[in-house]
Amino acid sequence: MRGLLSTSLGLATATPMSLHLLNKAAYPDAVCNDGTPSGYYFRDSPTQSTTWIVHANGGGWCYDKKTCAERSSNQRSSGEWPSTYDGQGIFNSTDPRFRDANLVYIDYCTSDAYSGASPSSSVGFAFQGRSVVRSVFSDLISSRRLGGVPGTNVLYGGCSAGARGAMFNADAVGAQLRAALGGNLTRYGALLDSAFWQDIEPYNSSLPSLMNVTAQAVELYGNAALALPECKMQYPAADQTWRCYYGAYLLPHVKESFFLHQFLYDSYQLGKDGAGKITPSGAIVEYDEAFRTLTHQFASVDVKASALKPGDKGVMLPACYKHCNTLEGTWSTLMTQGKTLEEAVASWFFRDGTVDDYVESSCVGFNCGCTPHTS
Repeated sequence: MRGLLSTSLGLATATPMSLHLLNKAAYPDAVCNDGTPSGYYFRDSPTQSTTWIVHANGGGWCYDKKTCAERSSNQRSSGEWPSTYDGQGIFNSTDPRFRDANLVYIDYCTSDAYSGASPSSSVGFAFQGRSVVRSVFSDLISSRRLGGVPGTNVLYGGCSAGARGAMFNADAVGAQLRAALGGNLTRYGALLDSAFWQDIEPYNSSLPSLMNVTAQAVELYGNAALALPECKMQYPAADQTWRCYYGAYLLPHVKESFFLHQFLYDSYQLGKDGAGKITPSGAIVEYDEAFRTLTHQFASVDVKASALKPGDKGVMLPACYKHCNTLEGTWSTLMTQGKTLEEAVASWFFRDGTVDDYVESSCVGFNCGCTPHTS
Protein backbone atom coordinates (compact mmCIF):
# COMPACT_ATOMS: atom_id res chain seq x y z
CA MET A 1 0.00 0.00 0.00
CA ARG A 2 3.05 2.23 -0.27
CA GLY A 3 2.90 5.04 -2.81
CA LEU A 4 0.14 6.55 -4.90
CA LEU A 5 -2.92 4.33 -5.11
CA SER A 6 -5.72 4.68 -7.62
CA THR A 7 -9.20 3.19 -7.62
CA SER A 8 -12.16 3.21 -9.94
CA LEU A 9 -13.87 5.51 -7.44
CA GLY A 10 -11.31 8.29 -7.40
CA LEU A 11 -7.66 9.22 -7.69
CA ALA A 12 -6.22 11.29 -4.88
CA THR A 13 -3.21 13.52 -5.26
CA ALA A 14 -0.18 12.65 -3.19
CA THR A 15 1.01 14.26 0.04
CA PRO A 16 4.79 13.78 0.36
CA MET A 17 5.90 12.52 3.76
CA SER A 18 9.50 11.96 4.90
CA LEU A 19 10.90 8.77 6.44
CA HIS A 20 12.22 8.81 10.00
CA LEU A 21 13.76 5.57 11.25
CA LEU A 22 13.70 5.02 15.00
CA ASN A 23 17.00 5.22 16.83
CA LYS A 24 17.91 1.69 17.91
CA ALA A 25 19.82 2.95 20.93
CA ALA A 26 16.74 4.78 22.20
CA TYR A 27 14.22 2.15 21.05
CA PRO A 28 16.02 -1.22 20.96
CA ASP A 29 12.81 -3.26 20.78
CA ALA A 30 11.17 -1.27 17.97
CA VAL A 31 12.54 -3.44 15.20
CA CYS A 32 11.38 -5.17 12.04
CA ASN A 33 11.36 -8.94 11.62
CA ASP A 34 15.04 -8.89 10.58
CA GLY A 35 16.20 -6.57 13.37
CA THR A 36 16.45 -3.39 11.30
CA PRO A 37 14.91 -0.31 12.94
CA SER A 38 11.27 0.38 12.27
CA GLY A 39 10.03 3.88 11.63
CA TYR A 40 7.41 6.22 10.27
CA TYR A 41 6.76 8.83 7.61
CA PHE A 42 5.96 12.36 8.77
CA ARG A 43 4.65 15.68 7.51
CA ASP A 44 4.47 18.65 9.85
CA SER A 45 1.26 20.65 9.78
CA PRO A 46 1.47 23.62 7.38
CA THR A 47 -0.84 25.61 9.68
CA GLN A 48 0.49 24.55 13.12
CA SER A 49 -2.61 22.44 13.66
CA THR A 50 -2.91 20.69 17.01
CA THR A 51 -4.55 17.67 15.37
CA TRP A 52 -2.46 14.57 14.69
CA ILE A 53 -3.33 11.65 12.39
CA VAL A 54 -1.25 8.56 13.15
CA HIS A 55 -2.19 5.83 10.69
CA ALA A 56 -0.59 2.38 10.42
CA ASN A 57 -0.03 0.44 7.21
CA GLY A 58 -1.55 -2.99 6.66
CA GLY A 59 -0.30 -6.00 4.76
CA GLY A 60 -1.45 -9.28 6.29
CA TRP A 61 0.74 -11.28 8.65
CA CYS A 62 2.56 -14.60 8.84
CA TYR A 63 1.81 -17.52 11.09
CA ASP A 64 4.23 -20.35 10.25
CA LYS A 65 7.59 -20.98 8.60
CA LYS A 66 6.15 -21.05 5.08
CA THR A 67 4.07 -17.87 5.28
CA CYS A 68 6.88 -15.98 7.03
CA ALA A 69 9.35 -17.02 4.33
CA GLU A 70 6.92 -15.70 1.71
CA ARG A 71 6.89 -12.16 3.15
CA SER A 72 8.48 -9.64 0.79
CA SER A 73 11.67 -7.90 1.86
CA ASN A 74 10.04 -4.54 2.61
CA GLN A 75 7.38 -6.31 4.73
CA ARG A 76 10.04 -7.67 7.11
CA SER A 77 12.80 -5.08 6.85
CA SER A 78 13.18 -1.32 6.62
CA GLY A 79 16.33 -1.67 4.56
CA GLU A 80 14.56 -0.97 1.26
CA TRP A 81 12.03 1.61 2.41
CA PRO A 82 12.02 4.73 0.22
CA SER A 83 12.89 8.09 1.72
CA THR A 84 9.39 9.48 1.06
CA TYR A 85 5.85 8.18 1.10
CA ASP A 86 3.18 9.66 -1.18
CA GLY A 87 0.15 9.54 1.09
CA GLN A 88 -3.44 9.89 -0.02
CA GLY A 89 -6.91 9.09 1.30
CA ILE A 90 -6.96 10.24 4.92
CA PHE A 91 -3.66 12.04 4.23
CA ASN A 92 -5.34 14.15 1.51
CA SER A 93 -8.65 14.92 3.16
CA THR A 94 -11.02 17.61 1.90
CA ASP A 95 -11.96 18.47 5.49
CA PRO A 96 -9.38 21.12 6.55
CA ARG A 97 -9.29 19.75 10.10
CA PHE A 98 -7.75 16.57 8.70
CA ARG A 99 -6.03 18.09 5.65
CA ASP A 100 -3.90 20.46 7.74
CA ALA A 101 -3.15 17.97 10.53
CA ASN A 102 0.26 16.66 11.46
CA LEU A 103 0.47 13.43 9.44
CA VAL A 104 2.18 10.22 10.56
CA TYR A 105 2.24 6.98 8.59
CA ILE A 106 3.64 3.94 10.44
CA ASP A 107 5.07 1.52 7.93
CA TYR A 108 4.73 -2.21 8.52
CA CYS A 109 7.63 -4.62 8.89
CA THR A 110 6.71 -6.80 11.89
CA SER A 111 4.27 -9.23 10.19
CA ASP A 112 2.24 -9.52 13.42
CA ALA A 113 -0.55 -6.96 13.05
CA TYR A 114 1.38 -4.82 15.56
CA SER A 115 0.53 -7.30 18.31
CA GLY A 116 3.78 -9.18 18.91
CA ALA A 117 6.16 -8.82 21.83
CA SER A 118 8.78 -11.45 21.13
CA PRO A 119 12.45 -10.68 20.30
CA SER A 120 12.88 -14.12 18.70
CA SER A 121 10.75 -16.96 17.39
CA SER A 122 10.87 -20.43 15.89
CA VAL A 123 10.93 -18.96 12.37
CA GLY A 124 13.88 -16.67 13.06
CA PHE A 125 11.79 -13.49 13.09
CA ALA A 126 11.47 -10.89 15.79
CA PHE A 127 7.81 -10.00 16.38
CA GLN A 128 7.87 -6.60 18.10
CA GLY A 129 4.83 -4.80 16.71
CA ARG A 130 3.58 -3.57 20.06
CA SER A 131 6.96 -2.03 20.84
CA VAL A 132 6.97 -0.33 17.45
CA VAL A 133 3.65 1.39 18.17
CA ARG A 134 4.67 2.54 21.64
CA SER A 135 8.06 3.74 20.38
CA VAL A 136 6.59 5.72 17.49
CA PHE A 137 4.38 7.64 19.91
CA SER A 138 7.30 8.17 22.29
CA ASP A 139 9.38 9.56 19.45
CA LEU A 140 6.57 11.82 18.26
CA ILE A 141 6.30 13.23 21.77
CA SER A 142 10.04 13.74 22.26
CA SER A 143 11.11 14.66 18.71
CA ARG A 144 8.04 16.06 16.91
CA ARG A 145 6.40 18.05 19.73
CA LEU A 146 3.27 15.91 19.84
CA GLY A 147 1.18 17.26 22.70
CA GLY A 148 3.40 20.23 23.39
CA VAL A 149 0.47 22.64 23.36
CA PRO A 150 -3.07 22.56 24.77
CA GLY A 151 -5.91 21.36 22.56
CA THR A 152 -4.05 18.40 21.09
CA ASN A 153 -6.23 15.87 19.21
CA VAL A 154 -4.84 12.45 18.28
CA LEU A 155 -6.53 10.10 15.81
CA TYR A 156 -4.69 6.76 15.85
CA GLY A 157 -5.73 4.02 13.48
CA GLY A 158 -4.91 1.93 10.48
CA CYS A 159 -6.09 -0.19 7.60
CA SER A 160 -6.38 -4.00 7.74
CA ALA A 161 -3.46 -5.30 9.85
CA GLY A 162 -2.82 -1.70 10.90
CA ALA A 163 -6.38 -1.50 12.20
CA ARG A 164 -6.05 -4.84 13.97
CA GLY A 165 -3.02 -3.36 15.68
CA ALA A 166 -4.97 -0.25 16.62
CA MET A 167 -7.68 -2.46 18.09
CA PHE A 168 -5.06 -4.19 20.31
CA ASN A 169 -3.14 -1.06 21.20
CA ALA A 170 -5.85 1.62 21.49
CA ASP A 171 -6.11 1.49 25.28
CA ALA A 172 -2.35 1.31 25.87
CA VAL A 173 -1.71 4.25 23.53
CA GLY A 174 -4.44 6.24 25.24
CA ALA A 175 -2.81 5.64 28.62
CA GLN A 176 0.61 6.53 27.19
CA LEU A 177 -0.66 9.83 25.77
CA ARG A 178 -2.50 10.85 28.92
CA ALA A 179 0.56 10.16 31.05
CA ALA A 180 2.83 12.19 28.76
CA LEU A 181 0.51 14.99 27.63
CA GLY A 182 -1.67 15.50 30.67
CA GLY A 183 -4.18 18.30 30.20
CA ASN A 184 -2.86 19.14 26.73
CA LEU A 185 -4.70 16.10 25.31
CA THR A 186 -8.22 17.14 24.32
CA ARG A 187 -9.39 14.28 22.08
CA TYR A 188 -8.12 10.77 21.38
CA GLY A 189 -9.73 7.98 19.39
CA ALA A 190 -8.99 4.88 17.30
CA LEU A 191 -10.00 4.51 13.64
CA LEU A 192 -10.40 0.83 12.74
CA ASP A 193 -10.65 0.29 8.97
CA SER A 194 -11.27 -3.28 7.77
CA ALA A 195 -9.93 -4.91 10.93
CA PHE A 196 -12.62 -7.45 11.67
CA TRP A 197 -12.74 -11.03 10.50
CA GLN A 198 -15.97 -12.90 10.95
CA ASP A 199 -16.20 -16.18 12.86
CA ILE A 200 -17.26 -18.27 9.88
CA GLU A 201 -15.84 -21.44 8.32
CA PRO A 202 -14.45 -21.11 4.76
CA TYR A 203 -16.78 -21.61 1.82
CA ASN A 204 -14.10 -23.90 0.39
CA SER A 205 -13.57 -26.49 3.13
CA SER A 206 -10.09 -27.33 1.81
CA LEU A 207 -8.84 -23.88 2.79
CA PRO A 208 -7.53 -23.11 6.29
CA SER A 209 -9.97 -21.15 8.41
CA LEU A 210 -8.86 -17.75 9.65
CA MET A 211 -9.67 -18.96 13.15
CA ASN A 212 -7.04 -21.72 12.78
CA VAL A 213 -4.58 -19.30 11.19
CA THR A 214 -5.06 -16.88 14.08
CA ALA A 215 -4.48 -19.63 16.64
CA GLN A 216 -1.16 -20.45 14.95
CA ALA A 217 -0.20 -16.76 14.91
CA VAL A 218 -0.92 -16.40 18.63
CA GLU A 219 1.35 -19.35 19.40
CA LEU A 220 4.12 -18.07 17.11
CA TYR A 221 4.18 -14.54 18.50
CA GLY A 222 4.19 -15.75 22.09
CA ASN A 223 1.99 -12.87 23.18
CA ALA A 224 -1.34 -14.43 24.14
CA ALA A 225 -1.26 -12.83 27.59
CA LEU A 226 -0.87 -9.36 26.05
CA ALA A 227 -4.36 -9.18 24.60
CA LEU A 228 -6.72 -6.95 26.55
CA PRO A 229 -6.85 -8.60 30.00
CA GLU A 230 -10.65 -8.56 30.19
CA CYS A 231 -10.90 -10.49 26.94
CA LYS A 232 -8.25 -12.98 28.02
CA MET A 233 -10.16 -13.53 31.24
CA GLN A 234 -13.34 -14.21 29.28
CA TYR A 235 -11.58 -16.74 27.01
CA PRO A 236 -8.86 -18.25 29.23
CA ALA A 237 -8.58 -21.65 27.51
CA ALA A 238 -5.55 -22.04 25.25
CA ASP A 239 -7.70 -23.09 22.31
CA GLN A 240 -9.89 -19.98 22.68
CA THR A 241 -7.26 -17.26 22.86
CA TRP A 242 -7.64 -16.61 19.12
CA ARG A 243 -10.99 -15.01 19.93
CA CYS A 244 -9.17 -12.05 21.46
CA TYR A 245 -7.84 -11.24 17.99
CA TYR A 246 -11.35 -10.98 16.53
CA GLY A 247 -13.31 -7.76 16.75
CA ALA A 248 -16.55 -9.46 17.70
CA TYR A 249 -14.90 -10.72 20.90
CA LEU A 250 -12.24 -8.09 21.56
CA LEU A 251 -13.92 -4.80 20.74
CA PRO A 252 -16.49 -4.88 23.57
CA HIS A 253 -13.51 -4.72 25.96
CA VAL A 254 -11.84 -1.68 24.37
CA LYS A 255 -12.25 1.32 26.67
CA GLU A 256 -11.09 4.10 24.35
CA SER A 257 -13.31 5.84 21.83
CA PHE A 258 -13.28 4.12 18.42
CA PHE A 259 -14.74 4.31 14.93
CA LEU A 260 -15.36 1.05 13.06
CA HIS A 261 -15.40 0.97 9.28
CA GLN A 262 -16.08 -2.44 7.78
CA PHE A 263 -17.24 -3.48 4.32
CA LEU A 264 -20.22 -5.82 4.50
CA TYR A 265 -18.61 -7.91 1.75
CA ASP A 266 -14.99 -7.73 2.90
CA SER A 267 -12.99 -8.86 -0.11
CA TYR A 268 -9.99 -10.01 1.97
CA GLN A 269 -11.80 -12.60 4.06
CA LEU A 270 -14.18 -13.68 1.31
CA GLY A 271 -11.14 -14.28 -0.88
CA LYS A 272 -9.35 -16.24 1.86
CA ASP A 273 -12.52 -18.29 2.37
CA GLY A 274 -12.81 -19.20 -1.31
CA ALA A 275 -15.82 -16.98 -1.98
CA GLY A 276 -14.01 -14.02 -3.49
CA LYS A 277 -15.74 -13.51 -6.81
CA ILE A 278 -16.79 -10.14 -8.17
CA THR A 279 -19.80 -11.80 -9.84
CA PRO A 280 -20.79 -14.61 -7.46
CA SER A 281 -23.37 -17.21 -8.37
CA GLY A 282 -25.11 -20.22 -6.86
CA ALA A 283 -24.11 -21.23 -3.36
CA ILE A 284 -21.45 -18.51 -3.16
CA VAL A 285 -24.23 -15.90 -3.19
CA GLU A 286 -25.77 -17.52 -0.11
CA TYR A 287 -22.36 -17.60 1.62
CA ASP A 288 -21.70 -13.95 0.83
CA GLU A 289 -25.09 -12.93 2.20
CA ALA A 290 -24.52 -14.97 5.37
CA PHE A 291 -21.20 -13.14 5.72
CA ARG A 292 -22.95 -9.79 5.32
CA THR A 293 -25.47 -10.78 7.99
CA LEU A 294 -22.69 -11.73 10.41
CA THR A 295 -20.92 -8.41 9.85
CA HIS A 296 -24.16 -6.53 10.43
CA GLN A 297 -24.90 -8.50 13.60
CA PHE A 298 -21.41 -7.88 14.94
CA ALA A 299 -21.69 -4.14 14.45
CA SER A 300 -25.31 -3.74 15.51
CA VAL A 301 -25.09 -6.01 18.54
CA ASP A 302 -21.51 -6.34 19.79
CA VAL A 303 -20.39 -2.77 19.10
CA LYS A 304 -23.56 -1.37 20.60
CA ALA A 305 -22.98 -3.62 23.62
CA SER A 306 -19.67 -1.88 24.29
CA ALA A 307 -19.59 -0.03 27.60
CA LEU A 308 -18.62 3.17 25.80
CA LYS A 309 -21.15 5.96 25.56
CA PRO A 310 -22.93 6.19 22.18
CA GLY A 311 -21.03 9.33 21.14
CA ASP A 312 -17.70 7.61 21.79
CA LYS A 313 -18.20 4.94 19.14
CA GLY A 314 -19.01 5.30 15.48
CA VAL A 315 -19.82 2.75 12.79
CA MET A 316 -19.96 2.78 8.98
CA LEU A 317 -20.82 -0.36 6.99
CA PRO A 318 -20.89 0.01 3.19
CA ALA A 319 -22.40 -2.87 1.17
CA CYS A 320 -19.28 -3.06 -0.93
CA TYR A 321 -16.97 -5.88 -2.05
CA LYS A 322 -13.76 -4.18 -0.99
CA HIS A 323 -11.07 -4.07 1.69
CA CYS A 324 -9.72 -0.85 3.23
CA ASN A 325 -10.90 2.68 2.54
CA THR A 326 -8.78 5.11 4.53
CA LEU A 327 -5.72 5.16 2.27
CA GLU A 328 -7.53 5.53 -1.05
CA GLY A 329 -9.53 8.15 -2.88
CA THR A 330 -12.71 6.39 -1.76
CA TRP A 331 -12.09 7.91 1.70
CA SER A 332 -13.80 11.07 0.44
CA THR A 333 -15.89 9.75 -2.50
CA LEU A 334 -17.61 6.47 -1.58
CA MET A 335 -20.98 7.26 -0.02
CA THR A 336 -23.06 5.25 2.41
CA GLN A 337 -26.49 6.71 3.14
CA GLY A 338 -25.28 9.90 1.47
CA LYS A 339 -22.18 10.27 3.67
CA THR A 340 -18.52 9.57 3.01
CA LEU A 341 -16.20 7.87 5.47
CA GLU A 342 -14.32 11.15 5.79
CA GLU A 343 -17.50 12.97 6.83
CA ALA A 344 -18.52 10.25 9.27
CA VAL A 345 -15.11 10.05 10.96
CA ALA A 346 -14.84 13.85 11.21
CA SER A 347 -18.30 14.05 12.79
CA TRP A 348 -17.42 11.35 15.34
CA PHE A 349 -13.91 12.60 16.10
CA PHE A 350 -14.72 16.30 16.40
CA ARG A 351 -18.16 15.59 17.88
CA ASP A 352 -20.00 17.99 15.57
CA GLY A 353 -23.09 15.79 15.17
CA THR A 354 -23.34 16.19 11.39
CA VAL A 355 -23.43 12.42 10.74
CA ASP A 356 -25.22 9.71 12.71
CA ASP A 357 -23.01 7.52 14.87
CA TYR A 358 -24.24 4.41 13.04
CA VAL A 359 -24.39 4.39 9.21
CA GLU A 360 -25.09 1.19 7.23
CA SER A 361 -26.00 0.52 3.60
CA SER A 362 -29.67 -0.32 3.12
CA CYS A 363 -29.39 -1.47 -0.51
CA VAL A 364 -29.98 -5.14 -1.29
CA GLY A 365 -27.58 -7.43 -3.13
CA PHE A 366 -23.89 -8.20 -3.46
CA ASN A 367 -21.68 -5.13 -3.94
CA CYS A 368 -24.75 -2.90 -4.23
CA GLY A 369 -23.17 -0.04 -2.26
CA CYS A 370 -19.85 0.26 -4.06
CA THR A 371 -20.38 3.28 -6.27
CA PRO A 372 -19.76 6.88 -5.23
CA HIS A 373 -23.45 7.73 -4.88
CA THR A 374 -25.10 4.42 -3.92
CA SER A 375 -26.17 3.50 -0.39
